[in-house]
Amino acid sequence: MSSSQFPSRKREILPPSTPSTQRFPVDSEPIFQAPWEAKAFAITNQLVSDQHWSWEEWTEALALEISAAESDGTDTSPYYEKWVNACQKLLMKKGLLNSDSIEKRIEELLDMS
Repeated sequence: MSSSQFPSRKREILPPSTPSTQRFPVDSEPIFQAPWEAKAFAITNQLVSDQHWSWEEWTEALALEISAAESDGTDTSPYYEKWVNACQKLLMKKGLLNSDSIEKRIEELLDMS
């Protein structure tokens, strides 16, 4: 199959008949709102790749974090803040880091930003 036979990965939000000044590709939105979100995503993926926990464990931890945060109906924290909280809890549960180590590493990462 030649490359011209593959469909384009970019889809447009509006139909092609819309003036070009009003069209933009679907994937033009940033995946991450801030650099720290990308770092959190990468760290979690690396921890799974290194087999510190499975995707199933990760999914369960993140779902529990989201449920707990939303249970009182007043949570306004960003999605990736919940992501980081779930990651921290798994790091401690697995004995990979303690809370002091996590806080120190977070400070180091923030200094790098």
